[in-house]
Amino acid sequence: MLLSAGTITNSPKILLNTIYNPLPMRKETDYAVMWISDGIFYLTFKPVPDLNLKIAKMIVADRLLYQHEKVYPMIWDLRKIHHISDDAMAFFASEGTAMLKVLAIVVHTPYEHYLGEIFIQFHHPQIPTKLCFTKHEALSFIVDDR
Repeated sequence: MLLSAGTITNSPKILLNTIYNPLPMRKETDYAVMWISDGIFYLTFKPVPDLNLKIAKMIVADRLLYQHEKVYPMIWDLRKIHHISDDAMAFFASEGTAMLKVLAIVVHTPYEHYLGEIFIQFHHPQIPTKLCFTKHEALSFIVDDR
């Protein structure tokens, strides 16, 4: 009999999955929902009236803890961003790209496209970055860049 995640089990497979699969399927914080699927890190922002530098630093710190020092390509979904400060964008483009290989930003509205263009054109992310209009386009960009 083995102890695994607070329960007793007869299955070594459950224990091995707990040991070798340390990442939860999905992590939700105050400001974002993140998950890893097929080797791609997904981050969707929650509605935040003003995404400032302090919040940006918390999001990146949470992401880095969740990643366990493994580099991933990332897909961002900007749908719920209403306003993001210039210093938060600058942080995401510099220190915020730590442990990321490539970034695809999925946009759905002209305003999100505008934010994405400002991010890329004025803050120059330190990794290859592209605005995408669909998840399929984002996945194609990431796969092509691997």
